[in-house]
Amino acid sequence: MQWLHEAILRGLPWVPRTLVRRIAGRYIAGESLADSLGVVTALERQGLLTTVDVLGENVRSREEARRATEEYLELVERL
Repeated sequence: MQWLHEAILRGLPWVPRTLVRRIAGRYIAGESLADSLGVVTALERQGLLTTVDVLGENVRSREEARRATEEYLELVERL
């Protein structure tokens, strides 16, 4: 199954964003921290629990890893 995961990761950049949004939009709170926090707040008011992930697990450089780390730290601070 690892080969399937890797194939999907390699092909994902060529999938139109509109298609990705149509398929996954229900599960994605937003593309920015502000968008996500708005959705999380609204769900919390309804008594629902949420999780938030800043996708950065596929970084390929130290700089990308640093940016992903900064995004997670900002998310934790704002939550």
